[in-house]
Amino acid sequence: ELVILRPGIVTGPRSYWVTSFASALVAGTASLVNGGQGICNSLHVDNLAHGVHLAMHSREADGHAFLLGDAETVRWADLYRPIAGALGFDLADLPAAVVQPEGSRILERIEALQQHKVLGPALEKIPKRLRRIAYAALVSPAQDSRQGSPWTHPDWSASDPVAPQVALELDLLGRCEYKLPDAKARALLGYEPIVGFDEGMRRTLGWLRFAGFPIITSTTA
Repeated sequence: ELVILRPGIVTGPRSYWVTSFASALVAGTASLVNGGQGICNSLHVDNLAHGVHLAMHSREADGHAFLLGDAETVRWADLYRPIAGALGFDLADLPAAVVQPEGSRILERIEALQQHKVLGPALEKIPKRLRRIAYAALVSPAQDSRQGSPWTHPDWSASDPVAPQVALELDLLGRCEYKLPDAKARALLGYEPIVGFDEGMRRTLGWLRFAGFPIITSTTA
């Protein structure tokens, strides 16, 4: 039997989305896309585990794919605000993020290929002259983020701080206005989230304290 589960943004203890934001706050590098107003499509990890359990035992699940999510419609600000408050930050004070220039995104992909265990050594076998030609074709000097981005906002001045940049994928996630439907999972699996969003955030903040983050409050609002 084969069952495919498609979870949303998995939250809770050890969640990448939780730890990366908390770490960015502590480091002073956190920012917000679209003011945090995009729909997050969150899924607490305990709800995911519940969905896995149901998929393993449902007789009608074979051959189907299911979207899984929390019961509530959660926006990114709803996820981030309790974390920021627990760490002594105000979400309203975070700067707005902008999309990385295309040149820097290409550079990131090239660097990722170079660091790949299999593809990296293979790329090294390509003659340097051909690599230089390919690099020049993909990224012009004006696009190279290490030489300064050609993308500037017409209202920015030289004295304005540089806006934090995020990858295009994160920008699209932050601007989502659609809650993924889990009606199929409810109908065929009997899926029903067992942990509400507020309770999930309470558990999340407890784990952040356990993990060593400087939590100053246990509230989730």
